[in-house]
Amino acid sequence: MSAPTAPLPGTLAGLAGLAPLLDHYGYLAVALLVLLDNCGIPVPGQTALVLASVYAGTDTE
Repeated sequence: MSAPTAPLPGTLAGLAGLAPLLDHYGYLAVALLVLLDNCGIPVPGQTALVLASVYAGTDTE
């Protein structure tokens, strides 16, 4: 079992569905989204990158 996830700060709290994906897939999910975004497929690659960095900065301990 994984540890409970920390809520995203501020206005990002509404995107709580992103936290379990980042916990489980992490770098792979972010890299895939950024790759698809750079290939011209309309996915939120840059947004996922920013949200992943904010989530990484939250206190999870």
